[in-house]
Amino acid sequence: YMDYPYTEKAFTGKINGNNYKLYGECGWPIFGYIKGAEICNFVLSTELHNNSLIYGVFCYLAENSSIKNIVNYAYMGGAKGDNWDVSLGGLICLIADCTVENVINYSDVTGEAAIVQYAYNSTVRNCKNYGNISVAFKYPIVGAVVSVILLERYEVPTVGSIVEDCENYGNIIGVNYIGGIVGRVELFKDAHTIGYDYPRNYFTDLGRVKLAQNPSVIRNCKNYGNIYRYKDYEEDPLKNTVICCFGGIAGLGYQIENCTNSGNIYGFEVIHPEYTVDYIGGVAGAACTVTDCTSSTKLVAANTIKHTDDICGYLIEK
Repeated sequence: YMDYPYTEKAFTGKINGNNYKLYGECGWPIFGYIKGAEICNFVLSTELHNNSLIYGVFCYLAENSSIKNIVNYAYMGGAKGDNWDVSLGGLICLIADCTVENVINYSDVTGEAAIVQYAYNSTVRNCKNYGNISVAFKYPIVGAVVSVILLERYEVPTVGSIVEDCENYGNIIGVNYIGGIVGRVELFKDAHTIGYDYPRNYFTDLGRVKLAQNPSVIRNCKNYGNIYRYKDYEEDPLKNTVICCFGGIAGLGYQIENCTNSGNIYGFEVIHPEYTVDYIGGVAGAACTVTDCTSSTKLVAANTIKHTDDICGYLIEK
């Protein structure tokens, strides 16, 4: 999943950047592919320009590796002048069996994630995002720290990822699977589900679909940024417009513990009657368990939205 293209041999060593700043022009992530590596102490300056940000600014693919103490000020909005201007990969596109710690982003993002886009069997700890995140296309999954926690890789089921002690201060604008910390923990294999392109009017009722086990945990995380529905999103005919799974911590999660949301969620006060809109919560749009979590925002949502709550819009039965 998302392993192509990478065209170089894996970097397998240890490298300490000693907090030196990286700058200049490049057309590929700083590290394309690392395996069994340890990378730490780099600063990506505002003078670093990457013309291929779809694959991540710092690292494209990391396997069984450790990435620590990275600070980013570099632009994360896609190749400048590109007609879609989007950075899908964030700082790190895909991690598998990895640990990512103490990564801080200060740059605004046009795309799906600030820190990690896809995580499999990994731990993301003590990471912070200060950049605002907006979308440049209709079907993104947006999490300020991790966009998607994968259900499986190469058809091998996950044993669960951990996202802990992370914070988001940036505002987020999105359409589906939007979370202040994590966008979506994958719980089903069918790609034609909530918010996907085809068929656009195929809406998965989480109360009816059989969900897989993905015992990933989001814990001790805090969101301070506001989350906004992208109101320019509209399909024709309108009945095909799907908007779902917004949460201060996670759009769709499995297990969420001891998390706090202080941001507001806007854009659901009035909904077009032909839109399909569901699963909005102060902490999670939907999740299997939500324990010891708080949200200081008072969620205001139209009464036509079936599953909304100040904490968890919909509690999924395991």
